[in-house]
Formats: sequence, structure tokens, C-alpha cells
Amino acid sequence: MATVSVASSTSALSHQDLSGQRPPTMTTQPQPQPQPQSQSQSQSPAYLETHAILTHLLTTLQSPTCPYHKHYSPWITHHTIPTLTTTLLSLIRAPVWTFLSTPLWSLDALKQISPYPGDLRYEGRAIYLNGILGLDKRLRVRDNGGLHYFGLERSAWNVFAVLCFVPMGMEEVVLTMNVLEMLMCLVFRSLPVEKLREWLPLSEDEVDETGAVVSQKRRKSREGVVGGLNIASPLDQGLISFKDQPFVDLSGEEDELVQEWLRELERKRGERGGVSEKVLLEKKGVVDREKVEARKKAYAEKARGYNMHIEKDGVFVPHWVLLGAAAVVVGWGLFRSSGGPRRL
Repeated sequence: MATVSVASSTSALSHQDLSGQRPPTMTTQPQPQPQPQSQSQSQSPAYLETHAILTHLLTTLQSPTCPYHKHYSPWITHHTIPTLTTTLLSLIRAPVWTFLSTPLWSLDALKQISPYPGDLRYEGRAIYLNGILGLDKRLRVRDNGGLHYFGLERSAWNVFAVLCFVPMGMEEVVLTMNVLEMLMCLVFRSLPVEKLREWLPLSEDEVDETGAVVSQKRRKSREGVVGGLNIASPLDQGLISFKDQPFVDLSGEEDELVQEWLRELERKRGERGGVSEKVLLEKKGVVDREKVEARKKAYAEKARGYNMHIEKDGVFVPHWVLLGAAAVVVGWGLFRSSGGPRRL
């Protein structure tokens, strides 16, 4: 699993997470400066793919039809796409390119991104990856707190790796961090499949002018498919309130961990609403259909017998009324046989 986040991150075997949060402070670190990419590095397939994804992302954000146009277009127009592309890619740490260039990812390789365990000593702005090794032996990527911690609870191991440093003094830090985090979510495929199809530039059989091939499928690692645990779009952070963020449909996700998390959410909603788990399962068609039909048949027969009483006698007295009347008669008889209350 994997998740991308601002200033901190964790990865799981088959899940990854990228999100924007401030990492825990341990030791004061000098501000890292953007580093120009070497010629060999800038020509690597990983760099070309990331460049194509970022260019497409900025172009889409600048489009008048994009929902984020009003937030990002003035910033992109002011700095221009080529300038922003060069600047943002220079913020990605060199070990990240090495990791992305390996033929087969692995959770152990994520540790090579960190100059020291977890990169937790840095106290500035950063984008981090949280790699989580799931019990199902899959690697995932996460951003949403609920799903992230659900994945952590069902994991065997996880490792943090800082992907990008954002130096102090940059203009429009919120926009910069959001775009960087979104870029990393797309590069590591940590978003839902629906979002990947929406924001990744090309299908896997298409090639852009640089020769970069961009696949919309999940990446594979030594431990299995790298699943995604990021849900909310990083582009919304600091700009759109949580209640106004668009709904993300995860019902089509193939990842069993995500489906298990959705079932757990539905079960908890049912408990809060007074609906039993059995009823919820019936709604989802999990309970045996024959049992449901048998219950319906028994109910129909009971209702039919009730109607027959009415048709035959004209007036139907419920059983509980008859039993109640009998109890009163018996009680009165016992009272009379005892002679009533006695004076001592």
C-alpha cells in the first residue's frame, strides 16, 4: 500500500500514501535547495514520465473547463508551465528517481530514499511517502486518514520516505505543495482508479512527444500490485472545505482492503442508525436468498390467516386480548376464594 502526504509519508507492501502534512520535528536541518537534474537523470524513462504527467496536470488546471481553474490558473499563467515544470521537478530528491527507475519496486528499496530512518529529522515543508506492507502481501498508497489507518491496522510493516523538499521563501506555498503532492500521487498511482483515469495524460499504448509512455494502471512491486490509499484530491487542500469536496466513489476498486474498509463503514453506519448488521447484509445480497424468500412466505401465510379470521367471524379479537381477559377472570376467582382481605 502507499500514501502520499505533505511533509510526511508511509508505505505498505502493496499500498502507498502521499499527503501534505508536516513531518515530526526531531532535529533542525539546513534548508535543502532545489537541485538541477543531471543529463542522464533527465533522460531516464522515470523522469520523462513524471515530466509528461506534470505538464498534463498543469495544462489541465489552466483549462477554463477545469473545476480548479479559478484557484490555479492565475498562478500557472504568471509563472508559465515550462518554468513551473522545471522548478517543481527540481524539488524531487535524487533517490526518488533511482527508486522510480528500478524495473520492479519493493518496500525494501523505499528505505534507500531516506538518508536516515524515516527522514523524521527534517522540520520544514516536504512531501512524504508512507509504504505499508499489508497482511495480504500487497503494497498500497494512502492519503485519507480513515482508510490509511485501516490499512495500518491490517499491516505487517511500514516505512517512511521523504520525496520532495519545499524550501522556505517560495510564493504560493499552498498551491506548490498541492501540485507536488498531486504529482506524486499520480506517479505512485496512489489515487483511486477513477482519479487516475481523470488526471493521467495518456493511455498505456500512447506516447507523447518526448517518448514517455504513461500507463493508467497500478504499478507492480516485488511484493505484488501497489494499491492506492489516497482518496481525497490533494488539489483541494487549503482551498475547498471538506463538506464541499466532490464525492469519490470507491465501489469499483478491486483492492480487497478498500472493499473491506467500505463494508466496515457501512456496518458502523448501520449500528448508529439502529439497523442490524444482518439487515445490512441482506441489502447487499449477502444473506442466502432462499432464507429471505422463506421468511417472506411465512409472513404472507400469517397475514393470510389473519384475513381469514376477519372474513369468517366478521370481528377478529387478537389473541393477546383473549389471554388478558382470561388472566383477569382467574385472578378474580382466586381473590374471591380466599375470602377477600382479612382483619388481624
